[in-house]
Amino acid sequence: MACSATPTQTPAFTPEGVTDWGPLAVIDEGAETIASASGGDGVLRIGQRCTTLVLSDGRELALVWRNSQTQWVPPDRIVFDDIVSGRRLELVDGDRVEVGGKEIVAAPWISSPQAECPSERFVVHTLTVP
Repeated sequence: MACSATPTQTPAFTPEGVTDWGPLAVIDEGAETIASASGGDGVLRIGQRCTTLVLSDGRELALVWRNSQTQWVPPDRIVFDDIVSGRRLELVDGDRVEVGGKEIVAAPWISSPQAECPSERFVVHTLTVP
């Protein structure tokens, strides 16, 4: 399970020109605000149609990503800019992560979640590798 956390000096991602979000559910939301609710820690699962976090109690959350912090790198990687730590994280299926953010209420979708993804959704604002 490879996960690398390296400091970033590059600007946040923007949606311009991005046409492939892969299995990511993505909302149009800037990274200016940080919600502090804990989504929990668990195992990141990157499937063909959605990304989830499998919690220790067995629950599975559908992860929703903000376009200002996230990039899909085919065929199987997520690059996430954590604005709290200032690190750019490269994530793969099976990584153990902890997410912070908020439960989703309404969203301007850039890439909607697929119907087969879990109905419980969590918007990722921060991400750490415990």
